[in-house]
Amino acid sequence: MKFVDQMTFNELEAELRELKLGLGGIGTKDIMRMHNIEDELDFRIENNYVDLTPEEISAELNEEE
Repeated sequence: MKFVDQMTFNELEAELRELKLGLGGIGTKDIMRMHNIEDELDFRIENNYVDLTPEEISAELNEEE
């Protein structure tokens, strides 16, 4: 399992869909993961990072500092 900031936008969307299906039940860790994915998706949409890879986003954020 990857950290959400290391996943592409499409991977995030796919995992969120999978979690929302709740196959096999949904536990506290699943809910926390779902919220982390939703936060990461919102962050990327708000900052126009949807089409960037995780590496490109990291480089972009490092340049801003």
